[in-house]
Amino acid sequence: MDVSSRLPVPRTAEDASPEWFTEVLHGAGLLERSARVSSVRHASVGNGLVCQSIRFELSYEPESAGTAAPGSVVCKLPSPDRTYRAAAVAELVYSRELGFYRDLVGSVALRVPRCLYQDRDESNDDFVLVLEDLSPAVGGDQIAGCSLAQAETVVTAAAGLHAPFWGSTELDGASWNVRSLWLPRIAASYPALFGQFSAYYADHVSPADLSIGEAFAPVIGQWFSEQPRPWTVTHGDFRLDNMLFDIQGGAEPLGVLDWQTLLPAPGAADVSYFLGGCLTTEMRRAHEHDLLRRYHSALVSHGVTDYSFEQCLRDYRYSAFLGYFMASYAACLVQHTERGDQMFATWFRRTAAQIHDLDCLSLLPV
Repeated sequence: MDVSSRLPVPRTAEDASPEWFTEVLHGAGLLERSARVSSVRHASVGNGLVCQSIRFELSYEPESAGTAAPGSVVCKLPSPDRTYRAAAVAELVYSRELGFYRDLVGSVALRVPRCLYQDRDESNDDFVLVLEDLSPAVGGDQIAGCSLAQAETVVTAAAGLHAPFWGSTELDGASWNVRSLWLPRIAASYPALFGQFSAYYADHVSPADLSIGEAFAPVIGQWFSEQPRPWTVTHGDFRLDNMLFDIQGGAEPLGVLDWQTLLPAPGAADVSYFLGGCLTTEMRRAHEHDLLRRYHSALVSHGVTDYSFEQCLRDYRYSAFLGYFMASYAACLVQHTERGDQMFATWFRRTAAQIHDLDCLSLLPV
């Protein structure tokens, strides 16, 4: 994956020249030494705020540049917006994703884009990730939700992420572990942000749903610190907008993207976050128990022992507040749009229903 350190880190899409890609692909062993990238075309993909995701279509000379030469790749660069970029640096968003592809990706049994190259300029926080393009694929849509078959695929895949690092003692000292930096900031800032959310979304969510936050916001720091162990590697934003189905034209069922919120936490946190926020309330109520059983069984099949379904269920209930927090927290940090407001309100209502249904308030620290 590493190529010559003399390669500059591109700051814009235009900086990623044919010559630059030629060196990257030679270093990755994907391009014959006698061949080169002759031209590139690029277009933005996705709706990320703290990063740019750009698809590059590549042409070669000679055209028969080798069977491994990709027709396209996706590059991630920092946001050009100074506010979003500063927030990302402060939250170590870039460090977390680079850390995942540097240290963890080879150990998880979960389909993610292959990393062809990464580099970072520590002097100014420029970075680049060159990733395998998983298209054509079907993008997830959190507002619409997903089918039961897709949900079954996702929870099974989650076990492949969580099992390899289950209870690992190395997580506490990992370079991408931002708990000690990030969580005190969340504890200090979330109560006021939740007040902003309540005021803005008062016409879109119910008083009963907002009442959860009145109990949760004051103890969020303690809630995070008391997340039940064992911990493992979690995605942290495990939802449909970060997933692709039927990737590469249906060759594989699922690919998971955007590892910027990587965090050591209970594995059930990702599953609770996904089922609570990405299934309609009716579908979750009908299938939640069976889907959690499927996840637990998949963990066992991956070799996780001494973790009963009863503990899994309790961890799942405890973790329902993660989606509630993220829906209300992120809604206050991004520019309001019609789709964004609809998504955050829908997400919030679904996770509030999950918390009410499972009596999760009884698990809050006192």
